[in-house]
Amino acid sequence: MFCRFTTCLDSRKTGHRVQQGVFKEDIRKYAWGLPECFRSIEDGDERSQNTRIKRGEDLGPFVLDVLKEFGNILANTFLCEHKNLSGQPEADRFAEDRDLLKPYQKIMGRLSEMESLPMVYLNELAREARMELRMIESHVKDVKMEWGKMFRTSTKSAQARMLVDLRQKFESNPDVPHLSHLGDVPEIRASCAYRLCSPKNPTSAFSLAFDTLCKIKARESGGTTLNREFAELVTIPKIAVRTLSALRSDV
Repeated sequence: MFCRFTTCLDSRKTGHRVQQGVFKEDIRKYAWGLPECFRSIEDGDERSQNTRIKRGEDLGPFVLDVLKEFGNILANTFLCEHKNLSGQPEADRFAEDRDLLKPYQKIMGRLSEMESLPMVYLNELAREARMELRMIESHVKDVKMEWGKMFRTSTKSAQARMLVDLRQKFESNPDVPHLSHLGDVPEIRASCAYRLCSPKNPTSAFSLAFDTLCKIKARESGGTTLNREFAELVTIPKIAVRTLSALRSDV
């Protein structure tokens, strides 16, 4: 049975087909009509009993009927919840993501804490780091303005090429040696880009720092991101695929 199933499943790739005699006999025996739950109301009762499947009353509800009813309940529930969203204030529907703001807020809190301490060298470090943070903010604002100008004036074919260069420019932030000792600069830069966007439309931030923002969100949510190195580990090498195929053909 499994050989026949594999033949049907891979027929578009292998070109193998089930014999016509077997195929027609199978259709004659098993090609029945659809269950009641799959039939539309417009079908009515015109069709004969041979093309319509009815479940015996003593068997209880059919599993597909149960699933269909549960699906209808879920659909109605979510539709009602979505309809109620329209009555909420704009600020509630498009609230800022606190996880994505956390790197920027964290470094701001750390600088304020350092500035409040009486130690002179900490105050100097905090002052230099705050100046570098302003440099990053200015850098992010400039790139964001270029991003908006690019999508307003450039064609779609040119946007893809320009976006690659713009991302490289975004990641090549100014030299911030003092700030780098206090926090993760790429995350601070990405969080700053998200902070400068409207909660309703953070497209520019994700366009420029998608990987970093996903990394921040995954970490704060207790998860992890699927990077290229991990994806290569879970991928079956081609030589293993060829070996397994050769072993299967020899059986």
